[in-house]
Amino acid sequence: MAQWLDGLRRVVRGVRSAATAEMVARWNNEAIDILQDPYRVADPAQLDRATQLLRRVVDRTAPESPDRPMYLCNLSGALLERFERTDDRAALDEAISSGRAAADLSAVDEPRLAAMFSSLGSALRTRYELDGSDPADLDDAERYGRVAVVASADDGHPDRPGSLTNLALTLWTRHERGGRAADLDETIRLMRAVADLLPAGHPDRPAALSNLCGALRTRFERAGNPDDLDAAVRAGRAMLSETDPGHPELDRMQLNLGSTLIMRFDHAGDRADLDEAVRLHRDAVAAIDGRYAVQQLTIAASNLAKTLRTAFHRTQDPADLDEAVDAARTAVRATPAGHFDTALHLSDLVTTLLTRFEAVGAPADLDEAVRTARTAVELTAGGHPDESNCLAIASLALRLRFEHAGNLDDVNEAVDLIRAAMAVAPAGHPGSASDLFSLAEALHSRYGRTGDTADADEIITVGRRGALSTTARPAVRSWCALTWLNAAALRSRWDEARDALEVMTALLPQVATRGLTLEDRRSRISGVQGLGPLAAWSLLHSSPEETAAADAWVGLEATRGILLSQALETRGDLVALRQAHPDLAEEVTRLRQILNREPDDADRTTAPARRAGTLRAQASADWPGLLDRVRELPGFDRFGLPPTIEQLHAAAGDGTVVAPIVTEHGCGALLLSAHDAGYLALPWLTRDDVTDQANRLAVLNTDATAEPGLVTGVLDWLWETTVGPVLDHLGHRPVQAGGPWPRIWWMPTGLTSVLPLHAAGRHDGSGDAALDRVVSSYIPTVRALHHVRRHDRPAAATAAAVVGVNRLDEHVTLASAEDEARAVQRLLPAGTPALLGPQATNEAVARLLPATGWVHFACHAQVDPADPSGSFLALHDRPLTVRQLTGTELSGAHLAVLSSCTTAAVPLTSLDEPIHLASAFQLAGYPHTIATLWPISDAWAPTLARNLYRRLTVDTSPATALHETVRALRADRAVARRPELWASHVHFGP
Repeated sequence: MAQWLDGLRRVVRGVRSAATAEMVARWNNEAIDILQDPYRVADPAQLDRATQLLRRVVDRTAPESPDRPMYLCNLSGALLERFERTDDRAALDEAISSGRAAADLSAVDEPRLAAMFSSLGSALRTRYELDGSDPADLDDAERYGRVAVVASADDGHPDRPGSLTNLALTLWTRHERGGRAADLDETIRLMRAVADLLPAGHPDRPAALSNLCGALRTRFERAGNPDDLDAAVRAGRAMLSETDPGHPELDRMQLNLGSTLIMRFDHAGDRADLDEAVRLHRDAVAAIDGRYAVQQLTIAASNLAKTLRTAFHRTQDPADLDEAVDAARTAVRATPAGHFDTALHLSDLVTTLLTRFEAVGAPADLDEAVRTARTAVELTAGGHPDESNCLAIASLALRLRFEHAGNLDDVNEAVDLIRAAMAVAPAGHPGSASDLFSLAEALHSRYGRTGDTADADEIITVGRRGALSTTARPAVRSWCALTWLNAAALRSRWDEARDALEVMTALLPQVATRGLTLEDRRSRISGVQGLGPLAAWSLLHSSPEETAAADAWVGLEATRGILLSQALETRGDLVALRQAHPDLAEEVTRLRQILNREPDDADRTTAPARRAGTLRAQASADWPGLLDRVRELPGFDRFGLPPTIEQLHAAAGDGTVVAPIVTEHGCGALLLSAHDAGYLALPWLTRDDVTDQANRLAVLNTDATAEPGLVTGVLDWLWETTVGPVLDHLGHRPVQAGGPWPRIWWMPTGLTSVLPLHAAGRHDGSGDAALDRVVSSYIPTVRALHHVRRHDRPAAATAAAVVGVNRLDEHVTLASAEDEARAVQRLLPAGTPALLGPQATNEAVARLLPATGWVHFACHAQVDPADPSGSFLALHDRPLTVRQLTGTELSGAHLAVLSSCTTAAVPLTSLDEPIHLASAFQLAGYPHTIATLWPISDAWAPTLARNLYRRLTVDTSPATALHETVRALRADRAVARRPELWASHVHFGP
């Protein structure tokens, strides 16, 4: 009987054991199904369910069971997933304990050995990344990871991709902590292998591409190879294209690609990258909505802050900055206490606060930035990877506070901190040139207070080092070269100045590469604003006396109006080339059409816009080689090249080109005639006075009646300091009735670009006024004058048209624009077409322009200071922008009269890159353009227009007709006392 009962008990135990094993297997499978489904695992309740099931599985599995290592490994994975989504440190520690237990129990021939060791390595790496307190965690993570890779070496092993990925991530972490390039190179090699192993459509492939994107971006940060950055963008785009729109990890992937795009924008300057990065980061932050651990919100908010800060520099929209500050504060608040990246997020907040301070000027932002920067420096002292960055940002905060409040201790500390940042930065780091520039800026600020020549001499040294750096971005190198040049001029070290200028001139085409749009190039080149006058000043003092003025003219032409010169290079005369070499002429035509076509789609993140950008980049790469091929042909060696000094002289014709030069070192005027180049010092002109007068005149852009006598005062000052001395030097006295009128072409530089040089003087009948001595015109560059002279055509050979639009929108309506257009039409030959009101659509005007040589616009105009290529004439449906005009080439054009507000106004953001409606019409093919420097009276404009067209004849040039018109109107004493009415109109052209 006892024997029978023992047998029965064994049977029952066997049945129970089998039932338990079946139940355990069912629980395990259910948990694995949850963990492998990205949608279910993102649900906290489902993740809790999987964890609970796996705890039961481990509890119900005997210690000697061969399945126990696998079950422990699964539990470890679930706990690690829980940590990543909840920041539960206890879950992470338990994940590691479970993983180690699984590894200790595993046999060498365990089928899932690779998965177990790989998962354990991942958990150890994650714990190390929290605070880096135990280096053994990272060492163990790499050891377990390499075992996993060896264990999964067989072809087709299911755990091969995961094992390679986890080892790659561990090596990436080791690189970030220790900086070894070999670790990062191996990371990228492993990640490429994973991407190659996983076929398109595999659920793990987007994550693999995301890892590859991030690693390539990191290597670009370290080594500066743009190929890595382009490859990272390609991987990121492939990642998103293979990710379901509802994927729970989509926001992480958006953050990854967004960060890569913003980095490429910083490097290359393509606005499409910036726009797409802003959209991706906003979408990612909006999608988080509490589903992830706080850590993910921290990353997302930090990236959004950086992107919006960058966007502000282009948009100048204060709302972008406010949103950036809010996002940066969110990132700091969401960072767990003691987290390794705390200082990084604090520094991002500092940079964002400083950007807002520079834009708005709130001292509270500046003080908070200094306090926060000091905290970041304290947290990173002693070898933290972010130590150099935090020191550099703290230096910037203190320098700006010195410039605001004047405490010398602040700038002294700023110099010390940036030196410390450079001392701890890795050798050859691409950011080294940025640190050198920051040191030069801090030294310059201190030199301005103390006058210590040792600081000025050191600026030369560090500026030279930064400019000659081969790993730095071209834009940063150009900033360094400008500080080098300026300091050399301060110290009268003219050989240094020539060297700096040579380096700078070579860098400019790299900064404003043709593959970018006009606005992207303008934004990039704005970092070296003021270079042209400084280059001219340096060459005046460093060249032999007999060639100094000519050298200064050549230098001025080479260092300002860069974008206009690029445009003119593509608009050379093709008649001779087409006759001799039609195939080459056709290729030149094809490429220049691509390069001159500006995107009219506001959303440059669309697929068609990106394709157009790729096409432009390829055309930019092909253009220099094509020009070289043309120039090798007999008779075409100067094709597309800037004019020689002899051609510059010829461009002056029978008059004189005058370029005011204003620098902190001194002021004067360059003079150019058909036979001579000269220079006149202007001792009564100073940079500070020019700035003050330009600021006074800026009031006219908002209120022409804000200060009675404002314009009169500016014109008197201009006469005394600048225009009067120049005209006296040239021997131009008041012209008597019937006498010949000398010609002057004003080529303003820097802040003189906003001043009415043509109207300078005392308009009281004394003859002490430019209007009484010369006929004035304006030109952006001498090369532009050379170009329009070659394309000027007789007025008799052209047809005319008028355009008039009263209404801008529901808020702005002009009273007389359409009436002005009708009045002008009556003064032109019978049959002159007129597009008025609803007829004046963008499409109708675009059809009209090629058929006419004269065109008169009477409508509203608007300048876009943040994006001058977006400045426009307001038509009935959509505006006619600078961007649209620069992509137009008209062969029979002669004169465009822009009877609208501020059509020749130069935004302060691009003083030496004259991008406005007047220059755009000249680029489109109009040799002569009449435009305005500031807003004009709607009531007064028709009077001036009628008088102008009565004088415009076949024998009267547009410049002379405008000159005579303004003089006739000014003859009225009451009108003469109100120059804001008549001094705005200017002529551009030969």
